[in-house]
Parts: sequence; structure tokens; C-alpha cells
Amino acid sequence: MDRADRVNPDDPAYGRLQAMPSTAGYGEAAEALVEQYESVTFDEVHREVLHLFPTEPSSVLDIGAGSGRDAAALAARGHRVVAVEPTAEMRASGRRLHAGQAIEWVDDALPGLPRLSARQLRFDLILLTAVWMHLDEQQRSAAMAHLAGLLEAGGRVILSLRHGPVPAGRRMFPVTARETVELARRSGLHVVHHARREDPHGRPGVSWTSLGLQLCAGTDTCPGRGEPGPGKGGGPLCCGDDQAD
Repeated sequence: MDRADRVNPDDPAYGRLQAMPSTAGYGEAAEALVEQYESVTFDEVHREVLHLFPTEPSSVLDIGAGSGRDAAALAARGHRVVAVEPTAEMRASGRRLHAGQAIEWVDDALPGLPRLSARQLRFDLILLTAVWMHLDEQQRSAAMAHLAGLLEAGGRVILSLRHGPVPAGRRMFPVTARETVELARRSGLHVVHHARREDPHGRPGVSWTSLGLQLCAGTDTCPGRGEPGPGKGGGPLCCGDDQAD
């Protein structure tokens, strides 16, 4: 069990424990990173998955919310947004930049999200943008199960996987669509979207995979093994698809 799963969220030491290795380098570089994140729009970053976002007011959880760019865009569309961000400097910037939007900011972190999980909330959509690669293999397995437990029936997870060189001073791990899809299936989530794209910031050697995962809510939303779902470029992505990178 990760140490984040063993702490008491009400303990004064909780905030210090939240400075997990996965956040390494973000506090020190917060000012530059916030400028970078805010330099691109929500629609540009999420252009491949815009069709997966709910069109009616819904409950949304943005994990690793960073500067609050996405949380603010979703709140402006009428959604009830909880923004989880473990880096204090990022949370402070997000609150300041997007003070006009109804966003609930929470100091918490994967894989266990202990503070949020204790509230027994459920969400229609969970968004993880540039987060998954910060977790090691064991943490990714635990985190996927926690994400599924936070979803309403039929709810979706939209996440992006980063590929390419690791910036100096950061903690990142190689992540693949194949592994992520398998972890999702073990937790009752199935693939509704899979696409690859270039880096929106134009960084050399960096690319992204976007995945849409949906919690099974009966036979109509839970296809059997081997049945096709949306894949790269709109093509099929089956349970045994060798094209899942």
C-alpha cells in the first residue's frame, strides 16, 4: 500500500506527505509551467476527445488540475468541478487565475486520493491530463481501481499518456495504451476512444495517446471481449488489438 493510503487526511503532517516524488520539480517551476499550460486552450488540448465530454451539467473531477485551465473551461460550461492538485504553488495559481469560476480545489494525490475518497463522492467524468506517466507500475494499478470506484454508473475517464524524453528534475515512467487498457478492463472500464497525436506545445520527440474509458453499466455499455470499440483515427480497437501501443 502506498503511503498516501495510510495517512490521516486530518493530520497536520498530511500536506507534507503529499509532496510525493510524482510532484518533483513542479513547485519550483510552477510559474513557468502555469504560463505554459495557459498558453493553449482547453479545446486544443482535448480536440480528439471533445465528443466524450458530457453536454449536460455533470459532476467532473479533474485530477492533476495544474493551473486550472481545464477545470475553469468545464465550470464555464456549467459542470460541477472538483479540481485535485497536490502542488501548493499550482493550486494557488489556479485559484487566482480562475477565481471567477466555481471550482472546488482539493489537496490530494493519486494513487489513493485519500482525502477525496473519504467523502464518498461519485463523478460522471474524471479527467487526467498529463498525469498517468508520473505513477510507477504499482501505483498505476492501484490508481485505476480507485478511479473506477469514483465513477457513477456509465461514467467516463478521459486520460492522456505522454511519450518521449523526460524533462530534467521530473519523475516520469514509460506508459503504454496496452497496459492502461488492460488495467482499465480489470476495473470494469472499457475503451470508447483511443487516438495518438503530436505535442500541442511542439516539444521535439513528445507525443500523446488519448484514451476514453467508460464504466460498464449493463450490457448496453459493456461490450464483450473481442468486440470492437473506437480505435486510432476512428478505427476499431478490440480487446486483443495488437495496435494498442
